[in-house]
Amino acid sequence: MYAGLAMTVLANLQFLRVVAALLVVAHHASRSMLEAFPALEPITLGVAGVDIFFILSGVVITLSHEHKSESRGAFLRARIIRIVPMYWLATLMLSLMLLVGLEPLGRAQADLTLGEIATSLLFIPHNTASGASGPLLLVGWTLNYEMFFYLLFGLFIALPPRGRVSATLFAILLLVLVGVLGLAGGKIATTYTDLILLEFAAGMLLGHYWANRRAGDRDRLIGSMFLALSLAGFALSTTSQAMGLPEPHRVVIWGIPGLFAVIGAMFLEAGGVAVRNRNLLLLGAASYVLYLFHQFVLQTLQKGLAAASVSLATPAGALLYLGLAVAISCLIAVGIHRKIEQPVTRFLKGGRTKAVSA
Repeated sequence: MYAGLAMTVLANLQFLRVVAALLVVAHHASRSMLEAFPALEPITLGVAGVDIFFILSGVVITLSHEHKSESRGAFLRARIIRIVPMYWLATLMLSLMLLVGLEPLGRAQADLTLGEIATSLLFIPHNTASGASGPLLLVGWTLNYEMFFYLLFGLFIALPPRGRVSATLFAILLLVLVGVLGLAGGKIATTYTDLILLEFAAGMLLGHYWANRRAGDRDRLIGSMFLALSLAGFALSTTSQAMGLPEPHRVVIWGIPGLFAVIGAMFLEAGGVAVRNRNLLLLGAASYVLYLFHQFVLQTLQKGLAAASVSLATPAGALLYLGLAVAISCLIAVGIHRKIEQPVTRFLKGGRTKAVSA
């Protein structure tokens, strides 16, 4: 899928997808563990998984199109095939749960309207009937950003690689400037002028640089340094939250360490340090499904543990819940990936498959 040096970063990027998805799973699970571990309440380290995903999207999309020509229609069709089927399945499953009276994490039955379902399925930013930030699916807001980035990138797909990246970068900076100046009004405008768009831009710049760099003999050292900076950044941000210090935008506290993690992973693999475990790489391929469907696992697991008289208010019960949540979410994600996502993708592509999807 990647040309030249791009191919050398594939495994570590897959592993980072696993890390990002599991961070989000752990964060959502931790919100039900606060009675047992109240110190977790101000800490939102797990949401950094989203920031890592956004940076990875910028890197992967840029790398995968750096040395190939593709029409705008073909590009957008490929993105729709990659994102839409599993997202629609998860959204419709959530709608069915609400219809029968279940109220999954963060959603109320009042949210289930035809308009709500439509805006969720069409990636339109909105607030739900109960006042929560939409879409229906808990992580759906991030897919709105993903699709918006794909639209921006697709607008300039016909340009040469440098021009494509430059034009998309300029568009993102212009949108962010509108947001910073307070010129955006309404849910849609404020969403697509947020600073978080800079994470896609950073990923694009990194991907473009990587596709055109020359291999060096200090890649392993550089990768180790950036990985250390990433861990230090995450530790500093987490400590700051625990101390109740004022928080800057998430792009600063999670985006910058996330970018360092991606840079570190890429240089480490170029230096010969790569994740080769087949199970981890399989989970990386299933990370999108894991990201979308873990919400259902958490909901079901909580009810199951309650029926078994396991209290999440105790440290032992909360830790059991977290361990089971991670393990079951991973197993189900791999199953859905193999039995549903891959066959659907293969069908929509007309029988064509690729080793790894972007």
